[in-house]
Amino acid sequence: MAWRNVWRNRRRSLVTLFAMTLALGAPTSAWALGSFETAQANAEVIGALRLLGGFVHYRKELAPLVEDDTLTTTELRLVATGRAPAALQVELNVYTDTSGAAGLGVPGSLGSGEAAGAFGSAGTLRSPYRSTYLDWDYWRSGAVRGQLGIDRLNVTRALGPLDVTVGRLVLNHSVTQMFTPNDFFAPFSAAAINTIYKPGVDGARLRLALGPMSELTLSGVVGSDAEDRLRWAQSAVLARLATVARDFEWALLAGKVAQRWIVGASLQGELLALGVRAEGHVGLPDADGQGTLDDVDGDGRSRDDAYTRLAVEIDKTFAWRKASLGAEYAYFSDGARAPARYVARALRLFPDDQGYLGRHYAGANIEAEVVPILRLALVAFVNLGDRSGVAVTSLSYSIADEADLVGGLLVPWGEGLDTAAMQLHSEMGVAPIAGFVETRVFF
Repeated sequence: MAWRNVWRNRRRSLVTLFAMTLALGAPTSAWALGSFETAQANAEVIGALRLLGGFVHYRKELAPLVEDDTLTTTELRLVATGRAPAALQVELNVYTDTSGAAGLGVPGSLGSGEAAGAFGSAGTLRSPYRSTYLDWDYWRSGAVRGQLGIDRLNVTRALGPLDVTVGRLVLNHSVTQMFTPNDFFAPFSAAAINTIYKPGVDGARLRLALGPMSELTLSGVVGSDAEDRLRWAQSAVLARLATVARDFEWALLAGKVAQRWIVGASLQGELLALGVRAEGHVGLPDADGQGTLDDVDGDGRSRDDAYTRLAVEIDKTFAWRKASLGAEYAYFSDGARAPARYVARALRLFPDDQGYLGRHYAGANIEAEVVPILRLALVAFVNLGDRSGVAVTSLSYSIADEADLVGGLLVPWGEGLDTAAMQLHSEMGVAPIAGFVETRVFF
């Protein structure tokens, strides 16, 4: 059976590499798949192809539990935008995704959720704010899954100073880049290598201009439980008030998200030639939306206790090599104080939570041009409590205006797993090393 698994993994890698070769040999000039225009309507359709291949290696102490494996993703998108009669703006994003790996990007994988989401795709996304009725599995065999779905489908109507959008749409109230405590709706992992298309969620947004520099946004998102039944407890209703003053955007955020109520704020702008961003919120857990949750975890802490999450980012851009440098810090008051409490912490995560298990995190990102068509990027973040972390380094080569070839390496560090006691000694020490090559083509 072992040789069959090896052959199956090698065959999967060969198929992916062959597809990449075809993509690289295809015409690379940019063009739309189709477009039309009339007096009352217009539309344009483009395509996007993502081909990912890689290898995942786990540390020897995990060998009895998880075997090394290949990592593959083939994702094809059709994106249509346009104007319909009655002054409606329409957006449609349809995808087909075939992904496979024993580790990263697959629900239930070992390691921090942030490391596990590094190679996430539309087919591996899980969110209480996305109904599975718009996604259809056409293949499932072992760790390999094929899915066809609708990532975005919404219409927008402008009514004077008010814009109304309904459907599966993108919502994001975050201003920081790596740790994003105010992004509740299908956020990217801090280690994500592809963040071109943010997933949509099911709901509506009303955006009211209060003046040239101020606006009020009301968002409502329909939530579902694990069995895809509509639930008020999993749903979200948020209000965001933003204005610009003294070269900074200031915003207040309040409302309900999955199983909790929140009040938050954010700011972003430039100070002393440095980009400054900060955001955070205070949350009060409420499992059923009725204020009745009073469970106590192993630390003797009530899940009804309010928590605080915040992130601060400082960045700087340079003319030299078009370089940028950024640093972030994040604090999660409801995180575990020690690795022994990581399992209990994981059981307290909310349905829409990111995978952070600790309390204090720091991260940095660096980007620069090696030559005009070759760009180097490095992203790293550390759990300051147990000193474990993840670094992702990548090189992006511009094949043409609408085609890129990206290669890189994900390297975690930290203490591993005590397999005898099944005890985690660090958050990200159990994540695997992964090498990858990705082709991105737009047509």
